[in-house]
Amino acid sequence: MGASKQSGSQSTSVQEEVLWRVALWCARRERTRAEVEAYLRRLKVPEVVIPEYIRILEAHRFLDEARLLRTAVETLWLGRRWGPLKIVAHLMARGIDEERARQAVEAFLPESEWRAWLRAELEELKASLFRLESEAERARLVDRGIRRLVQRGFPGEVVLEEAVALGLVGF
Repeated sequence: MGASKQSGSQSTSVQEEVLWRVALWCARRERTRAEVEAYLRRLKVPEVVIPEYIRILEAHRFLDEARLLRTAVETLWLGRRWGPLKIVAHLMARGIDEERARQAVEAFLPESEWRAWLRAELEELKASLFRLESEAERARLVDRGIRRLVQRGFPGEVVLEEAVALGLVGF
């Protein structure tokens, strides 16, 4: 990769071996800079060498946080239908700072897209209320549906705003 092997140099050979090990680890799944730094520390790589390893991994595109942000937002939205708040929290838990995580969500998941999906979910919930006979059952179902959407990472005020607009709850 980046470091050249010097004849008879044991430390260069070990460094290359560690670097290849980390590169293969990065190739299995998108990693954040923080995750790679923590992994290098677990491998007992000296602190002074870590920035150079990171630079080499980025130069060879084994580590690419912009790519990670794009794929994470798209995967968590399309695959799991997580809302913007839960996606930001997930990215932060992986070592991305909050501002950068929010920017990624705004860039790759337009508010109009997740609001339209949220509205459709609430409309589906409203349609399912007609099969219930008691008002208490309807209220329980609406409460459960709203709670589920908030737990999936959609802003509570937006969920309530849409629920009120559809007549699911009255304030």
